[in-house]
Amino acid sequence: MKKFLSFLSVAALTTLISSYSSAEDKPKAIAAKKPEVKAVDEKKTAVKPVENKAAEKQEMVEEIITFSPSDYFYHSRAFYEKQDMKAAAHELEKAASMLEITAGWDKSKITKERLTESAKDLRKVAVSLEKGDATPSLKKLEEAIARAHMSLSWHHFHAMGSTLNDLEGREANVAGHHLITAGRYMAAAAKWAGRPLGTETVETVRSLDELGDKLITVHEYEIAKPEPSIEKFEKELEKLGQEIEDGAKLTAR
Repeated sequence: MKKFLSFLSVAALTTLISSYSSAEDKPKAIAAKKPEVKAVDEKKTAVKPVENKAAEKQEMVEEIITFSPSDYFYHSRAFYEKQDMKAAAHELEKAASMLEITAGWDKSKITKERLTESAKDLRKVAVSLEKGDATPSLKKLEEAIARAHMSLSWHHFHAMGSTLNDLEGREANVAGHHLITAGRYMAAAAKWAGRPLGTETVETVRSLDELGDKLITVHEYEIAKPEPSIEKFEKELEKLGQEIEDGAKLTAR
């Protein structure tokens, strides 16, 4: 089994989306654990009927490598607010490295480029913070982090697509986790960019989350092709990405 990125619990989505009701609420980091690599167990990887859905879901989560830069983003912002610019820069450098590693795994040329560009963007802000002669604004820092989250969302969205041809056993689990994580990263991107998600977008993310959970827990779940929530999510992702890019251009002026 190939290594995949970390995924948040389904309950985290409700907390993340509900936070939009308060304009003063600060961005929350996506929970992350230390990377843990486990050897492939052929008995576990074999396709089999799901006897215990909860246990199967937990097994899948445990076997996927937890690999998220979210803590680094949160720490960078915290250090920035404390005026410790060098520490803030170092956290961004760590996050950039993780995006570069993720890009190395990505099979899509488009998403690979997005991840690589986001990593360069983070390093550029980090250099400015390190030098201290032209310290970027907090808004510019947050926009760079928002774009990184967008790149990660696209990464998971495309990775999900590559697994939909085989929705038996573990492949369905993998697709489900990618769907849920893509939604989480898009919501986080909007949060960091200070752009509230509209009601329709929130419902789309929730639908995607529910679909992902079904793929993880329901044995031989049959997904509709095309699936409305997936098509809507892609459009919302493109729309949000453009809004974040337009906002960044205004900040740069």
